[in-house]
Amino acid sequence: MLENIRLNNLESIIIPINTGLASKSDKICIENVNVDTTIGTYHRPGDCPNAIPAVTLSELISKFSVDPNDAVIKMNCEGCEFDVVLNDYEHVRLFRKLILEYHVGAANRPLDDLLIALSRDYKCEVRRGKNTGIMHCIRR
Repeated sequence: MLENIRLNNLESIIIPINTGLASKSDKICIENVNVDTTIGTYHRPGDCPNAIPAVTLSELISKFSVDPNDAVIKMNCEGCEFDVVLNDYEHVRLFRKLILEYHVGAANRPLDDLLIALSRDYKCEVRRGKNTGIMHCIRR
């Protein structure tokens, strides 16, 4: 990621943050895997041998002075989308556009849980896969 940012001269635009995203500030567990198997590294809140710090959308909005009305969430977090959308919707709904990769197997929840929550404020288009897919949502 750092090399990609540098090669595209985006250092002043993209700020990498070495943490996980969650609905509560705490830690999330990750598996100790190599780059070829990260597809199976799913978000789990809690403490474990490979826990990493987690931040919330609220903390990111505040720390980086983000105006959610003029911002987009692009989330590909191997399962955190269910935690963040369902448990921190008050901050998700502030953003005008969402692009999410969802992982129903990681959260052990149906896609409809996300769609029902998001339908309160967003019109979403979904490209479905077997256990993953892409959602593109625009605030009404």
